[in-house]
Amino acid sequence: MAGTVLQELVRNTQISHDLTEREVEVLRQLAHGRTNREIAARLTVSEETIKTHIGNILTKLHLAHRTQAAIYALKHGLITLDELEL
Repeated sequence: MAGTVLQELVRNTQISHDLTEREVEVLRQLAHGRTNREIAARLTVSEETIKTHIGNILTKLHLAHRTQAAIYALKHGLITLDELEL
């Protein structure tokens, strides 16, 4: 159990080093396959704000598009395959 907690802390520290909490929230929503409009509605912000967050995420993580960002979220444990609505 302690090992799992430690892994979680390390992973969250590594991710939060690059992304803000809000950007992580947006990335998780993006990984669920939600549109900018859907993410904006869930987080009660404008679509333009979501576009800005996604642009920042892509820049900070050196990614080209939202599909790569979704894969990043999966690889780094921000979302699991069990959570996805496939």
